[in-house]
Amino acid sequence: MSDAEELAYYTATGPFTRLDSVDAGSLPDLIIPLVNIVQGVLIHRGWLKAYNVEMAPERFPEEGLHSVEAIIRRAQELQPGPIEEPRSPAQRVLANCRDFSTMLATLLKLKGTPARARCGFATYFEPGRHVDHWVCEYWHAEEGRWRMVDAQLDALQRGIIKPDFDPLDVPHSAFWLAGKAWQKCRTGEANPDTFGIMDMWGEWYVVGNLCLDVAALNKVELLPWDARLIAGQLSAVGDPPSLYDRMAAISLAASTRDARDVRHFYETTPEVQVSEATLREIADADAKGVGTGANPLAGR
Repeated sequence: MSDAEELAYYTATGPFTRLDSVDAGSLPDLIIPLVNIVQGVLIHRGWLKAYNVEMAPERFPEEGLHSVEAIIRRAQELQPGPIEEPRSPAQRVLANCRDFSTMLATLLKLKGTPARARCGFATYFEPGRHVDHWVCEYWHAEEGRWRMVDAQLDALQRGIIKPDFDPLDVPHSAFWLAGKAWQKCRTGEANPDTFGIMDMWGEWYVVGNLCLDVAALNKVELLPWDARLIAGQLSAVGDPPSLYDRMAAISLAASTRDARDVRHFYETTPEVQVSEATLREIADADAKGVGTGANPLAGR
């Protein structure tokens, strides 16, 4: 696959990034205003208190929407009008980090920029820990490289976290792609018990995010708790660690050269695929506006 073919692949949409309800011509061309749009549409469930927002339980299923189309539809139900108009925190769609990254990737695709969501672990939320997180990678043509953007970090969050980097160009030292996390834990350079979120930590969590990242590189951006859809299938493989080694290597390589290996791997390895039947079920739930329900991990 040539560079042009790869970039065309990541400019084209997938099951969750197709967005017919928004006119690309109405969107800005630059990354900062696109990030601002995302931040004006979504609110992260874990940060509600910081925004002084109390969310009614009947709104919790919003976090179970997969497609950006369904998320935008819900945003316009809460406050009619174009998505370029920022909503108050209480009128934003309940979301998680995956949604910020997938929505930004969608808007970038609409503007003709290759983009993709990536799953891994952030070092900047809790000192000494690698916290479950997603970012968006987009192709920076002038620099000839994939840049990572944390679209979740608005002014309020930056003021609390005080990152020592530019959220529009997150360094790999601050955000560990899931493949890097697996490799570091495998060699003993990192403690797997420092990887996870809330009360869920350990190697199993790293494996889950590795599955999510491989799927996302194939334009199937699952929700964080969907990792079980793939991890459960991999439990039947004869030598899972060796398979994880391969998944880590090819997913990391996608950040520095073309992603042909990870795409071929996904297409030829049924155990890491999300079935067409599952994708249809998700699409049907999104079309009804209910998604797959509230975050099952939120009460932990």
